[in-house]
Amino acid sequence: MSFSGENVSSGMGLAENSKSTYLELQMKRAFRYVIFKIDEKKKEVVVEKTGDPSESYADFTASLPEADCRYAVYDFDFVTSENCQKSKIFFIAWSPSVSRIRSKMLYATSKARLRRELEGIHYEIQATDPTEMDLEVIRERAHKGSTKQLPWHKDIENIGKFQSSAFKDLQTLFCFVELLPVYSTSFLMEVFIKGRAKLN
Repeated sequence: MSFSGENVSSGMGLAENSKSTYLELQMKRAFRYVIFKIDEKKKEVVVEKTGDPSESYADFTASLPEADCRYAVYDFDFVTSENCQKSKIFFIAWSPSVSRIRSKMLYATSKARLRRELEGIHYEIQATDPTEMDLEVIRERAHKGSTKQLPWHKDIENIGKFQSSAFKDLQTLFCFVELLPVYSTSFLMEVFIKGRAKLN
């Protein structure tokens, strides 16, 4: 079967079930991972396998074929340096060096269209061998994106008058405030100090 010029340029469409399955992972956390494959007969990207939330990263990587391309999304849980429990969704384009050239081309030309459909992806990993998508690579990317110094970190560090118990409360505050698009140092400090005064 030869390549169709239209398919190469625009990529394969996303099956309806593929989008809904991804949304279940994103919104309901129903799965730990979803692996997608291209169905050339249907000319669609379809779900090949889903992973239970209890499955590990090793379970996920073992589910990928050694000699063929796949797309996947993985919901990675981790704890930040502020002791906040977080989750980041990774999009992984698996294209092993030993896979067929035709498969590599088909998956490469369809990736952009798929990514547009899967909103809410935090990071993308393109891997041609297992070392490029090792768990340490995933962990480093997730932590690197979650350790940005916010404008008010230095102000709080310089106060130096709070006891350790107060800092535990402050760490909880960090977890929520990082989700806010706009924040004011003076406002946050006022809320925190008043809250501590009421506890005392």
